[in-house]
Amino acid sequence: MAKTVNSLTGAAKDAYLRQLLASAAGNASGGGLEPLSERLQSEITRVWVRTSALADMANDAVQAGSDEAQAAELSSSDAAETCAAAFDPFTPNVIVVLRVSGREQVLAALGRISAADNLKLLAREQQLGIDPDLDGLDELRAAIVASAERRIANRRAAAS
Repeated sequence: MAKTVNSLTGAAKDAYLRQLLASAAGNASGGGLEPLSERLQSEITRVWVRTSALADMANDAVQAGSDEAQAAELSSSDAAETCAAAFDPFTPNVIVVLRVSGREQVLAALGRISAADNLKLLAREQQLGIDPDLDGLDELRAAIVASAERRIANRRAAAS
């Protein structure tokens, strides 16, 4: 039997459904699927997801780097607005990427996030405890990875 993760609810469920629809359509923005995405988000309250599916989605998000190509075509102010409006604090899923691909891949994925506020939001939403006074991007990224490593270590210790 394939392993499942805890159920996804609320914002995590919504983010998962958006990513799933976008990847199914082959369109990272998912613009044509927005009405369907909104309907699914309003009608589905909980989703159980196989661990392998989340890992595949996390790897796709790390490898795609779709924001970089789109941001290069836009002016700097348009790019900042687009990234801020489209920021999903559940992508990448730091724990999944760390367990599946390792520390360097997490740092590469976090390297695509260029706003300290977005990194802090990601840490808060993924329940990764970091020092709220950190402001440097590299410091925030390192703190997020360290927190994720602590959580994985604590889970392993609790399981043994």
